[in-house]
Amino acid sequence: MRFLLFFVVTLLTGCSQQNLPAGSHKLKFEASIWQNEESANWNEGGVTIRQQMLGSLLSETIAGKNREQIIELLGHPATKMDPDGAGPNMSYPTGPQRDSYMAIDYEWLIIKFDVSGKYESFYLASD
Repeated sequence: MRFLLFFVVTLLTGCSQQNLPAGSHKLKFEASIWQNEESANWNEGGVTIRQQMLGSLLSETIAGKNREQIIELLGHPATKMDPDGAGPNMSYPTGPQRDSYMAIDYEWLIIKFDVSGKYESFYLASD
């Protein structure tokens, strides 16, 4: 019985969030560092500072927050994925695309909101 309970809890916990690319859980999220545009620049380790903070940001920081609260944390979203800024999602560049043989594209964090305007989910996209 204990094994079954452990299995169910583990299964539910593991299915609650999208798997993130390698290196996404190295740093704790810090708003002041994220808001520095250079935090999305490539570095010697191959994983940007923003990419290293994604795990902490998504699992500990933005749950239950609304659009304005997320803008306060992350800064104003980019307009590349939503040119007029009026769409239902917000996008932030995280750095060069990871887990790719030739990282020629950029990785973007796309934040989705529910009908009440609260954070609902995210996905990573490439341009």
